[in-house]
Amino acid sequence: MIVLLTKLVLALAGVEEPTAFEIDALRETAPNDLSPNDAREHLIAARTAALTYDVDEADLLAISHHESRYTPGVATNEGPGSWWEDFGAGKIRWASVRWSCGVMTPWPHLACAPWELTTIGGYAAGAAHLAYWKKLCRGNRLCALRGYSGNNWDGQTREHVKTWVVFVRRAARIRSALADSHKWSRTQQIADRSKPQ
Repeated sequence: MIVLLTKLVLALAGVEEPTAFEIDALRETAPNDLSPNDAREHLIAARTAALTYDVDEADLLAISHHESRYTPGVATNEGPGSWWEDFGAGKIRWASVRWSCGVMTPWPHLACAPWELTTIGGYAAGAAHLAYWKKLCRGNRLCALRGYSGNNWDGQTREHVKTWVVFVRRAARIRSALADSHKWSRTQQIADRSKPQ
């Protein structure tokens, strides 16, 4: 019943069910981090979020690998942050611990919502954050990845520069693996058709 429901939801969303070749291909990019079921779940969540927010599926998977090693329930303490709260005539400053939540650990905030700690919720939050940067960067993918990694434009630390480069390289590796899986899938389909019945 759950399998049929999942297929129905994917069909309505316009997201294709990952093939066994795609699942294996993603697993090969992070063999210690993904089981076959986990790889399937991450592919579905990344595709859904990519379609919803008009961002690249491989970028989402690359960020997820770097930020959490594909672990949905991650809540990273980012240390104290400070905000100004306006109470009419005066302003009061207060500080609190900030958390980056979910598989993609996007922008920090005061608390993690339960939905952010799910696989699909984590990809949705991360994709929304990447789409925000994509819009600020007028569609420039590299600029958006750089913003996602830390957004300190003038004095960006070496760590932030390294992070967005890691995103780009890992996304290329994932994109290549998934493209190769499509070739193997087509080759297998041809071989299956040519087998005597």
